[in-house]
Amino acid sequence: MNKEYNKIIKWSILLMIAILFLGLSSCEVEPYEPSPYRVAMMDLNKAKSKWRFSDVRHYKLEQRKQCYCEDKVTTWNILEVDLENKVFKVNDIIVDRDDLKKEQPWIQTVISLFDLVEHELKNIPYQLDVLYNSEYGYVQYLGVDPNHEIVDDEYTYEIKNFEVIK
Repeated sequence: MNKEYNKIIKWSILLMIAILFLGLSSCEVEPYEPSPYRVAMMDLNKAKSKWRFSDVRHYKLEQRKQCYCEDKVTTWNILEVDLENKVFKVNDIIVDRDDLKKEQPWIQTVISLFDLVEHELKNIPYQLDVLYNSEYGYVQYLGVDPNHEIVDDEYTYEIKNFEVIK
């Protein structure tokens, strides 16, 4: 009787292992796909890291904001940004940073464009398109439509002719 009992126990254990194995092998594991928000935040953080590690301290670029606004906002501006990341020349005119924020708030440094992208991501816009520079990581293009129910609230930023000044 003891032999039969041991045989039943062995077969029961083998049967349970087989059922467990078949159950685990038949489960399909779906690949993990992060949310669009998470992907956009990862892209932003990667671009910010690239910018930090590039150690650019002084640069010049051309920037334009496109929107349904005044013509003075949508023209190309040549910015030169100093070591403290403050714009000190706009179209070759020396400017005070505080005056610039009041008089031309649409002008953005590389860092402030990163902040703008992060701000828009947190607000979950209807549409957000960002293109980062492959070498330095700065925002080359930003297109935002904050709300699909509001007409003419879209805007874009474009950067061209970026140049590191040594």
